[in-house]
Amino acid sequence: LGSVLDDTVTEEDLDRVEEYTAHCLQFRERIVGEESPTTIHEELSVVARLEAGRIVGDIDLLLVTPDSYHVIDYKTNDTSDRSVDDLAEKYWPQLEVYAAALYQNDDSRTVHTTLYFADADEQRTTTHDLLSLDILGDDLNTQLDELTQSTGSAVPGVQGDH
Repeated sequence: LGSVLDDTVTEEDLDRVEEYTAHCLQFRERIVGEESPTTIHEELSVVARLEAGRIVGDIDLLLVTPDSYHVIDYKTNDTSDRSVDDLAEKYWPQLEVYAAALYQNDDSRTVHTTLYFADADEQRTTTHDLLSLDILGDDLNTQLDELTQSTGSAVPGVQGDH
């Protein structure tokens, strides 16, 4: 909210917040109806525990069914300058961390991850089967180890011995 040079929140900003909130609530209602979850968590903190450290994150919406987790992450980016697909590429690593953390909690469930872009009223979903989740955990560990080694210091959102 507010412009880069001025922190004043305009009526246009407030209208946009109201519109995005309405889109997110409509999407939530639709996806909950489709999934029929047994449990719903909002703003759930999760931790992916890796050999190279821990990554902490907050899931916007988690739907739990007997055989799967479905992570939904709301995004409010302006999609007029950048496509939803380009933006999704930027955010998939965040959702992969959530998927790894959930898989560590229960390795018998499939994990679906969805990015919902309120501005465009569009979603992108990926399904992670059990094999891909095993590989994902290994990849995240390697990336975290390389990141902490290259910076030589702690990385925000990451906890570990480095």
